[in-house]
Amino acid sequence: MPFDMENTEFENQKRAYSNYVSFFYPDLKWTTTIYKDLYNILDEGLGLTTVSLGDYFLEKFLNTISDNLITIENKVNAYARSKNFDDIQKEHIFYYKPFLENCLNGLLEKYKLKKESKIKKEKIMTHYDKIIKELQIIDIIFKSQMDATIHLGSGIGLARFCNEIFIFSDIELFGIGSYKVEYTSRLENSNNKSLLLNELVNIYNISAGLYNYYIENLYNHPNRKEIFKGKDARQQIIDSTGYYNFINYRASFCFFGIEKNEIGPTFLQNNFSYNCKNETLVNFCVQLLEFIKLSGVIPESTVNSIEEKNRHPNIFNGNDNKAFNLFDDFTKEITDNYQDYSFIFQKMKSENLISKRVMHKEFMEWLFNNKYINENCYQKFLDKESFSKKYDRGMRPTRYYNIKNKFFK
Repeated sequence: MPFDMENTEFENQKRAYSNYVSFFYPDLKWTTTIYKDLYNILDEGLGLTTVSLGDYFLEKFLNTISDNLITIENKVNAYARSKNFDDIQKEHIFYYKPFLENCLNGLLEKYKLKKESKIKKEKIMTHYDKIIKELQIIDIIFKSQMDATIHLGSGIGLARFCNEIFIFSDIELFGIGSYKVEYTSRLENSNNKSLLLNELVNIYNISAGLYNYYIENLYNHPNRKEIFKGKDARQQIIDSTGYYNFINYRASFCFFGIEKNEIGPTFLQNNFSYNCKNETLVNFCVQLLEFIKLSGVIPESTVNSIEEKNRHPNIFNGNDNKAFNLFDDFTKEITDNYQDYSFIFQKMKSENLISKRVMHKEFMEWLFNNKYINENCYQKFLDKESFSKKYDRGMRPTRYYNIKNKFFK
């Protein structure tokens, strides 16, 4: 504490603290390198900082940076706009922003500035609160891939689809099993059915919204890939990988264009690390939806419908997903690629389930892009140029109508 120090020592440390604070606040200096400079002070020059400031002022300094992160970001954004910087220049300025924030969070935890409040917060955090927070994480991850105003938390650079996603967290996430146990118990024993109903309806509606957002924006995204090919395959993987840090129940930032082994040890100090895909995250939403629907506690009239929207409106007709589901189910027992796909294409087109505007080669390309056929099969289809009508016989029509009756009653 300051009153334990000699006056001269305290004044020297106070002066050093004032100098450090004036480094960025209230008027930013070295605006184009502010994030890098602050990160270097805390990461590389921390020993010198500790000596010059002492524990008391070092804690104040960390707190000051933390309290003014939004101010710093706004000032740097304003500076970048005033200089008409392009996206490359802006990304260069903000490159060290996530490093600074993660380093800062680690130091704040180390010096126990937020430990007490964090413990209190965890104690009062209900399963409902956790589910809502985790759905908010998924919302940020999904939308940051489509919306440049969310990317990097400041709209810098272009939004990018993530084929691979890393989430670093200080708490365990997506514990669907424990959530089901919790709500099953409450459904059996709770006296406050009104509160329970409101919670489940809210979870259901948010999950349904995320599911629909995924279907409309990410399911058929043109940059979605399972395999990367070519000389730039490694760079493609790096550019389509997203990193998200989740500390104190807040998704603090995300960034792209960097390999995992380059992000530094402070990222990996968190207790939980998740390597997943968009499909993994939407599956968490789907499991919540299915559990709530199966619970039977919510009348159908009180919740938003989760009727699937047409995933491929340029191929299949209808506002819902029934035509696609019919096609997809039929393809699970393909025995002869050309004969079976000729039959299903011609049959669904004749019944107005596939759009009449869809040409044969367009459908062949769609089959290949959506992983229904491999490249060799695709080339054979192109060599034939069109699908035949002569395979509408045998067991194919029987199997087709048995499947159709499941979706079109």
